[in-house]
Formats: sequence, C-alpha cells, structure tokens
Amino acid sequence: MFKWLFSLFKRNKIDYGLYKPPDRLIYKFWNGEKLVEADPQVIFKRIMDHGPELQVDLRHGRLPLPGAKESHDRALQTIRDAFGIKAPPKDNPLDCSITLTELEVEELLDHFLYFCENLKKNTNPPPTSPMETSPPTPPPAGPSSAESQATKSASASGSTGTESAIAEPMPSPSGQESPSAPSIPA
Repeated sequence: MFKWLFSLFKRNKIDYGLYKPPDRLIYKFWNGEKLVEADPQVIFKRIMDHGPELQVDLRHGRLPLPGAKESHDRALQTIRDAFGIKAPPKDNPLDCSITLTELEVEELLDHFLYFCENLKKNTNPPPTSPMETSPPTPPPAGPSSAESQATKSASASGSTGTESAIAEPMPSPSGQESPSAPSIPA
C-alpha cells in the first residue's frame, strides 16, 4: 500500500529518446465492415489528387443534365478510393452489407472535410527558433512625402516627370460607379 502511495508522488521520468505526441490526430471512420483508423494527411492527399475533377463531378452529378449519373458515379468512386471503401457488388448494387451506401459515402467526405477544418483551426503551429532581426533602416534624408517617393519611382521607370506617377482610377466598363468604391474628388 505504501508503494502505491509513494508512486503517486514520484516524478515521472522523461525519455528523451522516444517521441510521444500528446494527442494522436488520427481520423476514425466506419467503412461498412469495421472501424478504420487512418492518417488524415494520406486521405487528404488522395482527395487532392483528384480535387478539381471531384468538385466538378460532385456539382454536375446533382444537376438534371445529361451525363449527371456518370459524374455522380465517378465522384463516389473517387471518394471510395480515397478512403479505401469497397464498392457494392456488381451483381447486386443494393446490397450494402459490406460497404457504405452512396449517401453515407458523401456524408463521410463532408465529415472528413469538417474534421480537417477543425484540425486546422485548433492546432497550434510548432515552436520556431528565435530569429535575430536587424534593426529597421532609417528613412532616407530629405523630403519624405509619398509624392517624392512616387516621383523617384517614376523617374527610375523612365518617366519625364510631367506625368503623375499616381494612377487615376479607371472608369467602370458599365459606366456606373461602384457603390462600394470610395469617391475621390477631382
């Protein structure tokens, strides 16, 4: 009993040779047969390998257009490949005893993307080594207005100096001024 009591107050030894992450960020999902624990970066890379095509197939597959069924089927197959999920048997596509339904596959993708978004928001960046910074350089001597800077850049670009280096806003192609654009007095 005393041994147990003393073990509560004993210092834990730190093993510096063993990397032990505080929280393993592993994505867990049901694939129709068993619970799978997968590395989210591997799944994300698999999805991003087909990212643009998958996005087009998902959008086109929901529209009542010719070829929508093929787009929907391609999107489902891409998602299944990314997660390693079996497709339903060809002889009986209604049998989902060993796989996920089409709706479950789409929901799995949504859940995974939500998981990644939360992971991005809640993960702290790793500590970095402090960088020594040089002191800020003082501004050049002489006039320090924005116009003198603009004329310097204009003369460096080959301008004659009579033209204004600050560009005037271009008029809108529709002829109307944008309500969100700031009004500049002429």
